[in-house]
Amino acid sequence: MQYRELGRTGWKVSSLSFGAWAIGGDWGSVNDTESLEALNRAIEHGVNFFDTADVYGDGRSEQLLARLRSQHPGAFYIATKAGRRLDPHTAEGYNRANLTAFVEGFYNGLIMIPDTVTAYLHQSISPYAKIDSVKIRLDSLGSGNGKFFNTPSGTYYIVIKHRNSIETWSKAGGEAMTKGSSVTYNFTNDSSKAFGNNMKKVNNKWCIYSGDVNQDRYVNLTDITLIGNDAFNYSTGYRLADINGDGYIDLDDLTICDNNYYKSVSTKKP
Repeated sequence: MQYRELGRTGWKVSSLSFGAWAIGGDWGSVNDTESLEALNRAIEHGVNFFDTADVYGDGRSEQLLARLRSQHPGAFYIATKAGRRLDPHTAEGYNRANLTAFVEGFYNGLIMIPDTVTAYLHQSISPYAKIDSVKIRLDSLGSGNGKFFNTPSGTYYIVIKHRNSIETWSKAGGEAMTKGSSVTYNFTNDSSKAFGNNMKKVNNKWCIYSGDVNQDRYVNLTDITLIGNDAFNYSTGYRLADINGDGYIDLDDLTICDNNYYKSVSTKKP
């Protein structure tokens, strides 16, 4: 592979880059496992520059690249674009969301294994329609930010969804947001920050419940079975059954899920 300096950035980028629009699924059905295999193959062949955008699969492409980043920290560069859904295309149309949340299992009482969540905005009155969404990568301190597009001023519930955790809604009543402004919300400092106090305390912080492997909003026997099957097959890597994010499916994952099943953990929402 040949490399060239990108403008005045000082970055040495590969002459061939990976265009990540197709893996977003806009051009037909795609399989995330196969997409990750393609991304990893590109890394193996020396590609270190990837092009994506927020509208490629409504964030799906960016999320896959975030997963690639977790496997190859610091090994490549990502160019992304934003604002295609705005009308007009002005910065005032964005609402920046600064969120803090810990995921049970991923958080060890001190730091969290970074991972990606999806943050949704839902109207604060019935039928609580979904207004917008954004992919956010939470770092080791549980912090992350993203931008909602063209969300009107109003009051909204902030809803967090993680790949194998319980969908968690913000506190009753919702949060007031002004178009073009920022909203900061911390789920970790009090159980009341979640609707119905639906979180678990780990040390002095509150965490989103884990164990909802099939994302049906309940932790149940189906989830335990899925984890058990992967554990039996010695599955490893970035998998839904990896409840604590260590790359292995084992007794630790089963224990978290089983405990939450015993507690009848499920999503609580208005």
